Amino acid sequence: MIMFSIKKVFLSILLLVFISGFATEIKVLSKIENYRVINRKNNKIYHYYKLNPDEILKFKTTHKDSVVIFSRIILNNEKKTEYSYKIFKPNSEKNIIKKTTKSKQTKGLNGEIISSYNKYKFKTKKERGIYKIENSSSYELLIKIKDDDTKNLEKLEYVPFSPSFYSKEIILKIADKEYTYYSGNSQNIEFVLEGPIYLKFVSRLLYNSANNEQRNYTFSVIDNEVLKTQKTISTFQSPKTLVISESDQKVSKGDVQIIRLETGTHRIKFKTDDNSLIYRFYISKKSIG
Repeated sequence: MIMFSIKKVFLSILLLVFISGFATEIKVLSKIENYRVINRKNNKIYHYYKLNPDEILKFKTTHKDSVVIFSRIILNNEKKTEYSYKIFKPNSEKNIIKKTTKSKQTKGLNGEIISSYNKYKFKTKKERGIYKIENSSSYELLIKIKDDDTKNLEKLEYVPFSPSFYSKEIILKIADKEYTYYSGNSQNIEFVLEGPIYLKFVSRLLYNSANNEQRNYTFSVIDNEVLKTQKTISTFQSPKTLVISESDQKVSKGDVQIIRLETGTHRIKFKTDDNSLIYRFYISKKSIG
């Protein structure tokens, strides 16, 4: 049965507060192959874009300050090597040359040898428009693009809230603390927020077996009936997370996403075909004063 409470309506009303001064998101414009790497130390999977030699990735950002490019390459048997790529800005271009070594902790999801990552930061304040990254090396290049304030977004203080419509609550125990997650089952999870505001959410899967095999899941975030983002996440079981009501139920590691909602009213829907998917939701604390 879908739950609805006066408290949740009150929270939605409370969220109708004007905030300004937030950064914006990066939007990749090219259809580039996604490539996943796994860190064997923390068992986390990270997503990159894979560029073949001479392939170009286009993106745009209205970030007020700067952007960081994380890069790796897929190695053969080299222990040390160097690679290059070009960045084409709206009014200039730059050739980037990086030295690298074999990563001790990270491999491709299928066991490929991956280099350690390098970072390159550049200013975007004076050059608005479309940017391009061209793989000018002979290696397959792995690229991740982030706003320079990504870590600052994670450090913002967030407060949890309950969605207005959902199917049921799932209580998880993580490191002796309890957290409420929400399941939609065959229904959408829905709520209303007023922007600009940052929405943070954690997604997990409920495992139906004790086998710790890799699982993939996909969900979409709909904003005012328009697709805001769609994510496909690869995950494994979390050994430290338990379902309070069912001690034998296994749960995946949590994947954290932060998205920005612009000024205005946002009727949000979380849609998925996977009934075992659960979420926990947060908003940036500044948005409710």
